[in-house]
Amino acid sequence: MNIKPCAHCGGEGYLYLPTCKPKDPYNPRDRLFPWVYCKSCYTEVPGQDEDYQGQTAVDNWNRRYHEIPEITQSMIDAYMKVGRHSSLKGEKLARARLLAVFSVLCSK
Repeated sequence: MNIKPCAHCGGEGYLYLPTCKPKDPYNPRDRLFPWVYCKSCYTEVPGQDEDYQGQTAVDNWNRRYHEIPEITQSMIDAYMKVGRHSSLKGEKLARARLLAVFSVLCSK
């Protein structure tokens, strides 16, 4: 599995696999899910319960903000477009931007 550097500090990410099974006796130090951990800035990203290979944690860790879905980018564009060439201010500008974002959501 390819683990990208930490999105926050660039440090190395380490995969930790679950340390228990569902029927094991309770131990507060055990985890039923995998996680990726950065030893530089202590960022921690979990995976799904009972993923003993750790793929869900690696997928979550490797996801980056710049890989946002197309609809999200359309919403950002609509938000920024409102008010660029208008005289709207304050609450009216905020409402117009919200309407623009909702119209993008409703059109998809």
